[in-house]
Amino acid sequence: MAAEQRRGVRLPARGDDSGFSLIEVVVAMVLFAGFAAALLTLLLASQAMGVSNRNRIAATNLAAREIDTVRSTFFASTTAAQDLVNQGAATNPDPLAGGTAGSALVVDGTAYTVVRTSVWNPVVGGASACDGGSLSANAAVLVTVTVTWPNMGSVEPVTNSALMSPGKGKGLSGTAAFAAVKVIDSAGAPNPGRGVKVVGANGDTRSGLTDDAGCAVVQLAPGTAGSQYRAVLTDTGYMDVLAGVTNPERALGLVLPGSLNTSAGSTPFTYDKPGHIVLTVVDANGDPADGATVAALGLTAQVRKTGPAGPNFDQPIALTGTSTTVAANLWPTTYAVDFNPAGLSPAPAPVATNVNPGATTTVTLQLPAAKVQVNGGPPALTSVVVVPAGAACDATSRRVNPTGFSVLPGTWDLYADGTGYTCSPGPTAIKVAAGDVQTVTWASTTLAVTGSSDPRVLRAVPAAAVTGPACPASAAQTTALVLTDARTGPQQIPAGSWYLYWANAAGVCQSLVGSGPVGAPYGQATTVTVTP
Repeated sequence: MAAEQRRGVRLPARGDDSGFSLIEVVVAMVLFAGFAAALLTLLLASQAMGVSNRNRIAATNLAAREIDTVRSTFFASTTAAQDLVNQGAATNPDPLAGGTAGSALVVDGTAYTVVRTSVWNPVVGGASACDGGSLSANAAVLVTVTVTWPNMGSVEPVTNSALMSPGKGKGLSGTAAFAAVKVIDSAGAPNPGRGVKVVGANGDTRSGLTDDAGCAVVQLAPGTAGSQYRAVLTDTGYMDVLAGVTNPERALGLVLPGSLNTSAGSTPFTYDKPGHIVLTVVDANGDPADGATVAALGLTAQVRKTGPAGPNFDQPIALTGTSTTVAANLWPTTYAVDFNPAGLSPAPAPVATNVNPGATTTVTLQLPAAKVQVNGGPPALTSVVVVPAGAACDATSRRVNPTGFSVLPGTWDLYADGTGYTCSPGPTAIKVAAGDVQTVTWASTTLAVTGSSDPRVLRAVPAAAVTGPACPASAAQTTALVLTDARTGPQQIPAGSWYLYWANAAGVCQSLVGSGPVGAPYGQATTVTVTP
């Protein structure tokens, strides 16, 4: 030691307690925690992968089990294949021991869901049995099984499938055959769930439904020599695009034993629910037009098919009111409605619309306005009554301001309302077109009374105000016409039928003049002779 001291080496003092600092301890702990977390993650991932693998193995076994179960029963009877396809999709159809059909299949505490789908498929190629063409000598059933379980995360379901053909001697008689019938909708897409009936000349009639591919495969019994068959679509509320009928049919030709007939598959039925169009008429302001007026005007609209599919349709439709339904079943496609009630040139652009399957489309037709002004009119005029030409005037008829009003383009009759009278006849057959401002001059109607020098007052009320030989009611007398000027010359009055009566100075009726009413036709001068 003395020698070491002489060489200048300094040794630590005995009993020194120095070790790791606090920072070094913290760093060590952080590193240890990181290593531990990484190790734990690996352990958990490994465990999860193990669980997932066990689940997938169990699911794979369940899928294979379901395929084997179907295979074992597929050839059990002559209808097993058809029955399987008719069932379509089934969930948990074959339970484990102790389970019930439809309930989840539990393996090692995990509940698995097995979904089995069965569709007809050609033996060779194609998306369905309808697409195999002449390459398919017989039909086959494609069985697909999909198995899922809880908490799968990103794991894909297990899927297994098998193509099974019911060959002769394995569940089918040696004379069995199949017919494949394909049905598409108005958009050209497969039409599932459509009823198909195949009828044989030998009396063999079988039915089926189209699958998700729009294909129905029907098992037939044509006999050893074969038989002629035809396919018929049976759904109500549907129509065929080409024939335009609700239950179209197509000949399949001779179906021989052991064959798959696809003549109605390679050329499918185009079949869908028809649509309808409702034509609604509005006025120039966009308000619903009066239905009675529309009907009286005799308006029509031309409805024509413009789309590429479906039977031709181009017909005039009489507008019977505010709304008119086109009664015909329309193939779902595009249509145009031509409407030109005013005969405008150039004609307004057609209204284009789409008709959707099973739906009703409303097309709004707007009537352009025609304007009318009245010049003149009978005494005490308050309003003009406008009715379609030839229609009757009554309390429900439209009343307008005589200084100017709008009507629909067409032909109209005018009447007058005023103090003491209603529906007094006026100009008739007034034709107005869209955009017109037509002035109508009201012709003068006059009455002259001769043959009496009676000092009493001569008055008149509408014929409807008098019942029997008695004087009119007091209410009618208050608005009666005074015919003082008519006793010295023609006096203008409202056209119509009038009762004349004598009144005292207070205007109270004392007796009727004559035995009946006096007619004053519109626009004419009438002279009446009364007894003294």
